[in-house]
Amino acid sequence: MNKQILISAGIVFLSFNVMAENESTLPSCGDNCTYTIENGTLTIMPIDSSKPASTASYLECPTYTTCYSSAPWYGSGVTKVVVGDGITSLGKGAFFLMRSVTSVDLPEGLQTISQASFEWTNITSIDLPSTLTTLGPYAFAYSPLESINGIPAGVTTLDYRTFCNTNLQNLAIPDTVITISSEAFGGGDDYHSQALIQNLYCPETLKSQCQSAIQWQKDNGIDANVIPYQKTPDGQVFYNNKWYATANDITTGNHIKKRIYTVNEADKVTGKVNRVSIKYR
Repeated sequence: MNKQILISAGIVFLSFNVMAENESTLPSCGDNCTYTIENGTLTIMPIDSSKPASTASYLECPTYTTCYSSAPWYGSGVTKVVVGDGITSLGKGAFFLMRSVTSVDLPEGLQTISQASFEWTNITSIDLPSTLTTLGPYAFAYSPLESINGIPAGVTTLDYRTFCNTNLQNLAIPDTVITISSEAFGGGDDYHSQALIQNLYCPETLKSQCQSAIQWQKDNGIDANVIPYQKTPDGQVFYNNKWYATANDITTGNHIKKRIYTVNEADKVTGKVNRVSIKYR
């Protein structure tokens, strides 16, 4: 009986050691964070799935004009980034200067995209999780980003040059945003030029901040418009002399181009719609 107990204890001890050894050999990329690279796909995940995890900050700027990435995956030819469930924060410069990256998957539960996380990548579209609360400065700067699925309601600030030099031609700002940097889309000097926002759909309460955010473009001969909208109590939206069936229809520029709701009869105080025609373009 004692011999059997000793053997069982030995097996448990051996199994624990193997698990501990395997866990200790996982490459670290931050707090409770590990990663794999396979066939051009970088996958980031928690070491312990029962705990939240975050990547380290990899933005190194020894001088005002010189910055580089110290990320362990930098220069590895990664074309796709998959951020796994349980990752709550991406540190500064997590994928900074990774020009080979063209695709990114982000999980629900992610709360923070820090400064320069995707700066100088080559992504053209991205879906931001509804749990996101922070978009840091330069988060997507100098990427050819053309579309996002909308700015999550938890994001209250569009920071300094968050979308500088992107290709976002149309963007709707939710009324949950409180502060918009005057250089959210670019500006300041010759190096930070060519912001391409053409239509910025803004709540009436943010109209002046939106105008400040695109003023640099207008001053430099780049067409840009602020189009204010108002929400009715039932969530409908009125802008550009049209009522839109739901606020979600203006979440991204792509939707605006594809589907137009023209309200032929509506009470502009209550927002009650009596007749709606729909056309596509």
